[in-house]
Amino acid sequence: MSSDTEAESWAECMDVAVRTALRAGQMVRVSVMQEKRVSSKSTPADLVTEADQQVEELIISTLREKFPSHRFIGEESSAAGEKCVLTDNPTWIIDPIDGTCNFVHSWSLVSYTTVSMGRCTLAGEVTGHFAMECEYMFQRRKGVLLISCPAVLLLPAPGR
Repeated sequence: MSSDTEAESWAECMDVAVRTALRAGQMVRVSVMQEKRVSSKSTPADLVTEADQQVEELIISTLREKFPSHRFIGEESSAAGEKCVLTDNPTWIIDPIDGTCNFVHSWSLVSYTTVSMGRCTLAGEVTGHFAMECEYMFQRRKGVLLISCPAVLLLPAPGR
């Protein structure tokens, strides 16, 4: 695959990842204020919610439909026993709600994340902070880009 074709392919992946993360973010913002169904995974402190599972399913099903040859490793599906097999195919690693304990308590320190990697090289990441409704995208060799942030908080410098 030529470097131009590969760059176009990764650009398409990131476009889909951004649209999918925005949809996931909407789900998280709605779910955070609702009553949660919570269970534990490996330890009593390792929590999973129904929203974690639903958001992960949305992300994986959307990406799988668009990129059927890609592989997926989801935090919740892996914890439930799904095997993780690394191949040379592009692999998406998904942590649907980063900060589940905070999410369970409806605290604002929660983000939702989609990470893409291929051949063990981080290609990009889409992260959102639900309380500020901000989404960020990282792309290898391009840096970080603020996708959207309708409510930017400007805080005074300390001592002022």
